Amino acid sequence: MTINDRIGSVAAWIMAEVATGRLVYQERVARHVRQNVGEDLTYRNGNGNWALDKRINEAFKKFSGDRVVWERGSQCWRLRRPNDKPGRMQS
Repeated sequence: MTINDRIGSVAAWIMAEVATGRLVYQERVARHVRQNVGEDLTYRNGNGNWALDKRINEAFKKFSGDRVVWERGSQCWRLRRPNDKPGRMQS
């Protein structure tokens, strides 16, 4: 499987998880990627938290469009709600 295939499969998996209506936490996704897809697609960010390769985030944005938002404080993705502010980032 090529790197682009792996990135695409992770982005699709995140979208499937979010589509269930749950909060999908970055830490859980990074653990899943490290254990099942490859450690090379994760890294420790400046705060010491596990994060995803930026290419995964870019692919996920293409998959999810405007339907998903990022909860910065909770470090999770969720489906957009009617009362959300414009844009992807929510407080």
